[in-house]
Amino acid sequence: MGGEFTSQADTDSLGMTLNGTDVGGINGPALDPVVAGGAGGAEEAGLRWSAVVQRKRRLAKLYTHLLHHVIQPELRTMISDHCDAVAPFNGYVAYQKLKLHCHREPNDMTVMALIK
Repeated sequence: MGGEFTSQADTDSLGMTLNGTDVGGINGPALDPVVAGGAGGAEEAGLRWSAVVQRKRRLAKLYTHLLHHVIQPELRTMISDHCDAVAPFNGYVAYQKLKLHCHREPNDMTVMALIK
């Protein structure tokens, strides 16, 4: 998923969207606001709109991938209910919720199992 793109025109991968480092993501470069009346305003507006649409596609595709790979029905329901209330079809929000409920700190036993 890290190197998967939604289209050939998209420069940000789903992995970047998952981490929030894509354009418009929480840890990535912001979508620049378009200055009204400036030179090339319509062209800049078109580029900005394209970036917004690409980000929405990445978020929706990431959301679909995550729900497809979560096996437990209770966890799937929790994620979809949370996303419906906060941000519909937002893969970044779904991943953060999943990470919050499934992350475990490593202990000596898990480290030893990884070393073997």
